Amino acid sequence: MKVLAIDSALGACSAAVWDQTVMSGQQKIMSRGHVEELLPMVQAVVTESGLEFAQLELIAVSIGPGSFTGLRAGLAAARGLGLALNIPVHGVTTLEAVAAAAVRSAINSVKSMPFSSRSKRSGPTFMFKVRRSGCRS
Repeated sequence: MKVLAIDSALGACSAAVWDQTVMSGQQKIMSRGHVEELLPMVQAVVTESGLEFAQLELIAVSIGPGSFTGLRAGLAAARGLGLALNIPVHGVTTLEAVAAAAVRSAINSVKSMPFSSRSKRSGPTFMFKVRRSGCRS
């Protein structure tokens, strides 16, 4: 499945094209300016991947937690592209993305890992377990 991934939730802006592996990707560390950087970055990674936008099958976008303006920029870009290309847009929490990456890089004998997150504002603690396949349980 050819996936365009967009993340602008935290102190960076990134985009990647994935089809069984990362075909192309870019990341820029930034605290502001996500709106101006994101769409040119998306255009660049799609071009670098050798695909056309019409060949994409799914858009994955970070849905937080993160900065309000950064999230808004990423979600708006993903939604607009999804509507224009008539493909689904799937939201991925920041914690799910980090947990899935950690599990994929873990030693092969590890079957699953627990993860928890606490809001900066002393909000609720969220906990879930990620299996090596990257799925939550």
